[in-house]
Amino acid sequence: MFLRKKIKFILMLGVLCLCLMSCGQRKNTSTISVKGDIVKEGQETKDETDSVDSQEEGDVTLDIQEPIYIIEELNMTEETISLYQIDTRKQLRYKYNMTTKFLDKYGNSSSVANFNIGSVVTIGDILPSSKALATVQKTNQVWEYDDVSKFKLDLSNNILTLGDSNYKITGKTKVYSDTEKILLSDIGKKDVLKVVGI
Repeated sequence: MFLRKKIKFILMLGVLCLCLMSCGQRKNTSTISVKGDIVKEGQETKDETDSVDSQEEGDVTLDIQEPIYIIEELNMTEETISLYQIDTRKQLRYKYNMTTKFLDKYGNSSSVANFNIGSVVTIGDILPSSKALATVQKTNQVWEYDDVSKFKLDLSNNILTLGDSNYKITGKTKVYSDTEKILLSDIGKKDVLKVVGI
């Protein structure tokens, strides 16, 4: 029996996000550690596993126009959104509600259902009356490759090869499957990726 899975793979160096769909049985990855603590409504916390000031070997400075975030959880029952801020490596939680505008990368109105775990977004101000975000918008600061089936993942050298291009995998790399974080080693040869990068 085949189990279809969807994985988002976030590389903070050359590649920002990689989304993966595949066939096959996936290993149990329930012991994945989460970087940083989730905090309440707009408060932030310093990432405990990575120092903001430290840089890993091979890290580069990203040319980002405004702060961008990766959606790590979208709780529709509690109307909260958990975001990982790329620059500071902090995880934040905000409220959203019916007045929050969800926008595509062109600024057009979109449905909250189009915002998945691993989506890269920018956010607006907090509305004073409801303490909810005014806007959540998919960023135009990234590039995306959809349905990538031809790739090579070299875990011993931390390299992802797409066509003729190599991308360094660092400690900033993020990998998601549906609504959970997974390990790089969970990516299989038959998986189909979505890659998002800066």
